[in-house]
Amino acid sequence: MTYKPTNMTTEGHTTFQGPSPNDQILLEDLLSTEKYISGFHDTAVFESADPNV
Repeated sequence: MTYKPTNMTTEGHTTFQGPSPNDQILLEDLLSTEKYISGFHDTAVFESADPNV
């Protein structure tokens, strides 16, 4: 038995299957992570600029 992918065209390129239910969860997680990292970076920059901290 050989494996034949179901989402491949005859040229070997993947075809767009549309959004999956997990896409929203992954994007929300990605945005949450980006917001956390951005906020942490801002805090670190402002603390390093203040000699009293």
